[in-house]
Amino acid sequence: MLPVSKDIPNEIKILDVFMKLKADIVYFGDSTINWAPDSDVNRESMPGLLQRLLPTERIAKITHASYQMDVYQAYVEYMIRKGYHPKVVIIPINLRCFSPEWDQQPLWQFEKEKLTLAMKDTFWMKFYRPLAVFKIFEPRINRFAYEQTNVFDGSQLIGQVRDFDNASYQVYSQEKMKNKLRFRYMYSLSKQHRKVQSMVRSAKLLKSAGIKPVFYITPVDWQTIEKNLGVSSVLRIEENVQVIRSALDEVDVPVWDLSRSLPSEDFSWPEDGDGPYYPNEHLRLRGRMLVVKTLAERMILPERENLPGQN
Repeated sequence: MLPVSKDIPNEIKILDVFMKLKADIVYFGDSTINWAPDSDVNRESMPGLLQRLLPTERIAKITHASYQMDVYQAYVEYMIRKGYHPKVVIIPINLRCFSPEWDQQPLWQFEKEKLTLAMKDTFWMKFYRPLAVFKIFEPRINRFAYEQTNVFDGSQLIGQVRDFDNASYQVYSQEKMKNKLRFRYMYSLSKQHRKVQSMVRSAKLLKSAGIKPVFYITPVDWQTIEKNLGVSSVLRIEENVQVIRSALDEVDVPVWDLSRSLPSEDFSWPEDGDGPYYPNEHLRLRGRMLVVKTLAERMILPERENLPGQN
């Protein structure tokens, strides 16, 4: 039995619409791309703001909270298999996505999205409903495994996920703030990390299809990190950025580093939800505008006639 429309994740259906419209730019992203605090006068997403700066280009926004590199790879593979060649694909690199908090979180594996994109419009789609019945779309990482994952500050083992992600963090303390920051940002990244590998594969696939890949590292609240963890914490961020830069350099794809481009006041995490508040990458309007202005100013769009599959 073939899946009905409601079985297909909404973001995939949105991409299908933009593929038919032959959108010029595809902008992927997580909640960082969409989020705006209630205090903002203009609460548009970054793709929406970019559309205002590039009115002659049609921009497809494909975003979901906690999307990350292996999900973007699945989308890229799907677009290329379908013969869709936008001018540009924008992929933000959120440094927190490489941390155990994000990388190993069962709710953020998006197995259904990845398998749907791999199967859609192929022979295997006829097995979609039976596979769903047998829970093939369930995350492969369960909650127990997630909580047992080791957490490192550089090479130093500082605990397991359960020590940094539990109900006690609903009561704020300075020590818990430091713990959260170490948990989210103080890992030492390597090129062997599975999400770095997915990032590189996406870059190679886009280049081979004649599509311009635009990667940028999203801003982090480095001032709050430095205030709580010291100067060495910023050096760790720089080291991790360099790993990303080096990995993309090997496939001749540039990356724009915006990790330390904004002061603390441009981040909106103090307004997130009901608290307690720990830093993330959500931005106020001024911060979102800096990102999209950087994209608009630096993004040189290739001529469509030079792209394969457009004749």
